[in-house]
Amino acid sequence: MRTTKALLTLLLALCVQVGFAQSRTVKGTVKGPGGEPIPGASVIEKGTKNGTAADATGAYTITVSGSDAVLVFSSLGFETQERKVGSNSSIDVYMNESSEQLSEVVVTGQGTGVSRKRISTTVSSIDAKELKQSPAMQIDQLIQSKLPNAQIKLSSGQPGTASIIRSRGPVSANTNTTPVIMIDGVRVDNLNSNAELSIATGGAQSSAIADIPMEDIDRIEYIPGGAATTLYGADAANGVLQIFTKRGKAGKAAVFFESQVGQMVGTADFLRWKKTADIIFQPGWVQNYRLGFSGGTDAFNYSFSGSLYQDDGFNSVNEQVRRNFRTTVAARVSNRLRYSASLAYSNSEYTRDYNANTSFARYGNLEGGQYGNLDSLTDQEIQDLTDDLEAQGEVTDITEKVNRFNVANNFTYDMSDNMKLSLDFGLDSRVSKQQELGTNAMLISKGAVADGTTDQGYIEVMNRNFLVLSSNLNMTREDNVGDFSFLTTVGGQVFRSNDYQTYINATNVPDGSQSVNNSADQSAEDFYNTITSYGIFLAENIGWKDKLFLDFGLRFDGNSAFGEEIGLIPLIKVGGSYVLSDEKFFKDMVSSDIVNLFKIRANYGEATIFPTPFANDRTFAANAYNGLSTFTFNNPGNPDLQSEIAKTTEFGVDLGLFKRLTASFTYYKTTTEGALFTPPQAPSSGQLAQEKNVGEIENTGMEIALNAILISNEKHRLSARASYNLNDNTVVSSGGAPEFA
Repeated sequence: MRTTKALLTLLLALCVQVGFAQSRTVKGTVKGPGGEPIPGASVIEKGTKNGTAADATGAYTITVSGSDAVLVFSSLGFETQERKVGSNSSIDVYMNESSEQLSEVVVTGQGTGVSRKRISTTVSSIDAKELKQSPAMQIDQLIQSKLPNAQIKLSSGQPGTASIIRSRGPVSANTNTTPVIMIDGVRVDNLNSNAELSIATGGAQSSAIADIPMEDIDRIEYIPGGAATTLYGADAANGVLQIFTKRGKAGKAAVFFESQVGQMVGTADFLRWKKTADIIFQPGWVQNYRLGFSGGTDAFNYSFSGSLYQDDGFNSVNEQVRRNFRTTVAARVSNRLRYSASLAYSNSEYTRDYNANTSFARYGNLEGGQYGNLDSLTDQEIQDLTDDLEAQGEVTDITEKVNRFNVANNFTYDMSDNMKLSLDFGLDSRVSKQQELGTNAMLISKGAVADGTTDQGYIEVMNRNFLVLSSNLNMTREDNVGDFSFLTTVGGQVFRSNDYQTYINATNVPDGSQSVNNSADQSAEDFYNTITSYGIFLAENIGWKDKLFLDFGLRFDGNSAFGEEIGLIPLIKVGGSYVLSDEKFFKDMVSSDIVNLFKIRANYGEATIFPTPFANDRTFAANAYNGLSTFTFNNPGNPDLQSEIAKTTEFGVDLGLFKRLTASFTYYKTTTEGALFTPPQAPSSGQLAQEKNVGEIENTGMEIALNAILISNEKHRLSARASYNLNDNTVVSSGGAPEFA
């Protein structure tokens, strides 16, 4: 009996030992094209919930049940890989890029995270990898090459200025065409070059876009107007540009330092005269230094980054210095509640030359022909002209300083397994000061006054303080009933903008003074504007067998600048998409090696474009006369004034070919009804012209985008992009307003 018990005990011990011996720890790395690591790549034991994620270097460690285990490696934008463990203790995986990105999760198309295949609108995106590889120094430079349906109009090449971003043509003649810009869910100042007050530098207003440092960005999503903008409300007819900043990742604390030093050279490819470059261009130094650290756990992570950028331009006047700091935190407060936040500060200083719209512009006068055909001048004449323009540059004094704070907070609460509540709130504060110091020496150098003049100097100062407070609250519920899936989103947004501007002009300033107090005469004006915009919406996305989707939305938009007669404005959207390549009959007809994606989509949506704030009010103007205030009629008022409504219809096709090429085609038509124009009043009325909803504007066009992966292996990656955009803009009716360009 004792012998039997001993044998049973020994057998049991052997079984336990064998059982333990079957478990195996596997280590390795997950990399993509060119040997780049894929941070966050998912590594899961097939058929189980046992899994892990690759760290920032692409390394992973996982303990599996035994040698028969199969590991599944996956990451958005890459083809999923499976590897049997066998006797291996180390498995390194190389993942090919996937040309079919329907599983990619985007936010801009639905107001919340949703797979790309479910949405019926055009959404372009730039991921962290593309951002890292891009040499662009500003966002507008980046999206010009990366987002095929964004139209970029260069406004100025001077420091701190940025291109005007336009999507699908001007939908309004009454306001700028810059899209709504959001950083981490918070609206930010997107003004380009149309501040109410400005100094007379020929339009070289700085852009808020130039303040956003490229090194802080993790991802960009862009939608060029259309149905999805119904979810974003005010002014979203111009499109929506969402910027998501970098976050810390769980793992060991990591510290990085980068430095770049190089030269900046002005291109002479498009100059009218070849000699222009010799006269005014000169190589400039560029310096860029970045320092940061990040780390944390699954429950809490953090990151910090700081950068210093400086260049002295490619002429003797332009120079810029930018200092940026950003810190982020993310915490899992409980099993259901998560919190994340980002805090950013940027400081910029610019010096500028006179822009080409002024008679003082050195470059504009050269290219404009004021000095004749430069290429026909003698060497001595060129040298004399160079010396003269260099002397003009030395006495040019136009500066701008910008300080910007951006704060974003997000709370996400899992109300249940299929219901989520998300709250975003924050602020964007931008304070800028522009100053132009026009000394007597500068005026003499430009030929504006006679030699020996000592009392014609001037100072112009423009200050702008812009603050946006915004909040978004969304509740999302996902349900599956048989072959049907439902994604329901209910939400609303409120944002308030405060814009305060002051302008001071001082004349007859003695040389050597930079204070308006020392001038013989001063004048000042200011501009103050506060607006609150708000809206609520309901969106429903219905899917069938994960290949046919219908999209519905209803929004009510309001604005504090409206009269009581207007109230909330209803906006609708409806759309659909069909992934035809997922059908069995399609797969039987066409090999997936030839066509791996075929998706058709269509949608209709409405969005608002607000009128000039308070243009509906009847106002009087107070005028100074003989030391007293006098009053005259000002704005006649229009109680029926309301938003322009941009109605967009869109059709499109997305193709994936040979698993190497993606192509998309989109046709759109946008009709702006109730377009705002200012027709003249009858002269006998004695009243000023009044803004009215009297016109109609139409934009039609097409967008074609191609992206090809030419080489993709473990050591090399080569891709190419091409796009073609066509837009036909027509003012169908201006309601009696004069013709304009």
